[in-house]
Amino acid sequence: MKFKVSEKRAAFLAHHFLNYSFEGRELDIKTFNTIQETIELHYIAQNHNYDNGNDLLKHIINHRQCDISTARMIFFRSDIDGFYKG
Repeated sequence: MKFKVSEKRAAFLAHHFLNYSFEGRELDIKTFNTIQETIELHYIAQNHNYDNGNDLLKHIINHRQCDISTARMIFFRSDIDGFYKG
């Protein structure tokens, strides 16, 4: 597994998956499904703008390459206390 996303690849991922809705674009599932590296999914989730909604995060969690650390990060960043009714 790679432990770093190259600058070129980070720019590619940012263009396709970060702030896409603010630019009037739909989520590019076809390109998303070509991701093979766990670290790239983690990079996208780590830089996700929650104002874009949760569709991308759901795709990340269901991706075959998503690891537990990425899923946990998404879970804990999702303001679970805001949904919990104690």
